[in-house]
Amino acid sequence: MKLSVVVPAYNEEHELGACLDHLLAQTLPIDEIIVVDNCSTDRTGDIAREYARQHPRVRALTEERRGVAWARDQGFDNATGDIIGRVDADARARRDWSSVVMRFFTDEANAEWDVIGGFPLMTDAPGWRKQEAKLEKLAADRGGRKTNGVIGQCFAMRRSCWEAIRESLLSGRHDIHEDHDMSAAVRQSGRRLWLSYGLIVEGSSRRFRVPPWRNVGYALGGSRAAWARRDWKVFAQQAFVVLPFAFVYLFVLWVRLRGWDPETERWSARRLWEGRREAVRVSPVLD
Repeated sequence: MKLSVVVPAYNEEHELGACLDHLLAQTLPIDEIIVVDNCSTDRTGDIAREYARQHPRVRALTEERRGVAWARDQGFDNATGDIIGRVDADARARRDWSSVVMRFFTDEANAEWDVIGGFPLMTDAPGWRKQEAKLEKLAADRGGRKTNGVIGQCFAMRRSCWEAIRESLLSGRHDIHEDHDMSAAVRQSGRRLWLSYGLIVEGSSRRFRVPPWRNVGYALGGSRAAWARRDWKVFAQQAFVVLPFAFVYLFVLWVRLRGWDPETERWSARRLWEGRREAVRVSPVLD
């Protein structure tokens, strides 16, 4: 069974190299790593092509239509693996990431499951070590659980599942979360998703370091996706349970991150009023 991993990338010249280094250093080698440059205006494409020249397992593709869903589609359509995974270009997959994925899909007891999702750890945010310890305990005690959706920056699926849902995806909608759309498509096709507590990528909190009012579109992305797919149960959860608390959560998270110094791992109210500019690169969609 062959594993392909797709990395959509938009203006990630400072992050892509580390992402690929982590994928290349897996304890179970990944058969194919596909970087899809999505209209980058920096050196992202050059870096991807340089890695492809140096490493036979890396392929560099280009997607001219802007949007992470289009880049994902390009990568998944061109992947040759029986299992196709995805991580974000600013993510660092734990060294056992591919092992967790392939162990899951090669276990006959998991034949009924088509997608495995995991967790991102924001290692530049307060409390991440406690979250890591909690996930490790859950992984040891329970392993995982059934879920209605997976996070786009850390998941893998069977090729047969991708082929079954491909034509139903709403990739042209830039006002919805592409992972919500994909997860709903999986469920609506009669397939099942598993959430593994042991499948982890390390990432950044840059999305949430911008003022919360700039994340309004992001907060609405889940309910919009559920509405577009007529996924009424999830829409009710998003619109009446998640969304009312989302803006409060985004504000609280912004305050925590604004006052947090990742180097010293300390929070200070003084940092809230400093006139510094955060090193933030926001996605070109959902803003």
